[in-house]
Amino acid sequence: MIRVHCKIADVFSLFFFKKLCDLKKKIVSAKCRNASLKSHAFLRLLPLFSFVSFFLYSSVLVSGVIDGVEAVVNDHIITTDEINQVFLPQKEVYEKRFKGDNLRARLVEARQMILEKMIEHILVYEDALKKNIKISSKEIDKAIERLQQKFETKSAFMKSLRDQGMSEKSLRESVKKTLYFSRYNDYFVRSTVRVLDSEIDEYYKANKNVYTSPQEFRVSQIFIPFKKSQNKDTAQQTISKAMDLLSEGKSFESVAKEYSQGPNASAGGDLGFMKSGQIIQALEKSLTNLSIGETTGIIESSQGLHILRLTARKQAAPIPFPKVKKHIQKQLFIQKSEKKYRKIIKKLREKSYIEYKTRLE
Repeated sequence: MIRVHCKIADVFSLFFFKKLCDLKKKIVSAKCRNASLKSHAFLRLLPLFSFVSFFLYSSVLVSGVIDGVEAVVNDHIITTDEINQVFLPQKEVYEKRFKGDNLRARLVEARQMILEKMIEHILVYEDALKKNIKISSKEIDKAIERLQQKFETKSAFMKSLRDQGMSEKSLRESVKKTLYFSRYNDYFVRSTVRVLDSEIDEYYKANKNVYTSPQEFRVSQIFIPFKKSQNKDTAQQTISKAMDLLSEGKSFESVAKEYSQGPNASAGGDLGFMKSGQIIQALEKSLTNLSIGETTGIIESSQGLHILRLTARKQAAPIPFPKVKKHIQKQLFIQKSEKKYRKIIKKLREKSYIEYKTRLE
């Protein structure tokens, strides 16, 4: 048992750097069809109120008995308590999603990542101070004002702080550190990164499969859901009646209006265009084999029973370069910035004293 007086790591700044660590995975996820065309923010001051759920754990003064030290970074201590304040909420989420060995592996990885990001947090903050980066009280005030705007009143904001064990002083300390991180990265990462047009063009040519719009289907549907008031047998009887009418030559639109219990039944069941990958797998498989104007048989899904009619199709096609140029530029900026940041962290680690007191297994 060790008696110490220390500050809990600034968790929402930690979250800021966790975002950085996840960037590579996010870049890969951009391979989703149409590439989403949504840029990832990187090392810029995000609206501070987006970190409300994180800063409430940070900058609390701890004075008393601490039951574990996870790491020593120069003259700073990272405690088990500090890590747990970030880790335990994440652990609860993982326990709802994963089981067994998969859960254990993910929890070890998550806890180790938190520790590593806390170490980086300390190293960057120390270096920012050494490099004489300044944050004024006025800047802190403005940042806190942006946080308060998320609440109806200042008193509601202050109550939220008190409920989480935070004081105005500890809040200011957290906000100050976040501003330090932002400014540090503006000076030593963002300002040093350039993306050339030739690099953008080369990336587009090498990743044309990423920048392709998916096939789209315009679909009309007759849908009978499974629900408490309507068991499978009843649903089957209803949709069979609809199928018989279609077989007799009655129009899909009129049958949908009469029998469908799904979206847009009053409009003849027209669902508009739906992108490949956004449709229930069993339904999309049936649509793929249809010609325009054809109708499927009865298809069962976990939601209910369906009859589909394909009314139009748009084939997959490359997205024109001008539409994705800006997106690619941001993706390349992310990659280069991450590389630059990792190089800075590597140098800071090399000239710092870091000792791991525990090793996660």
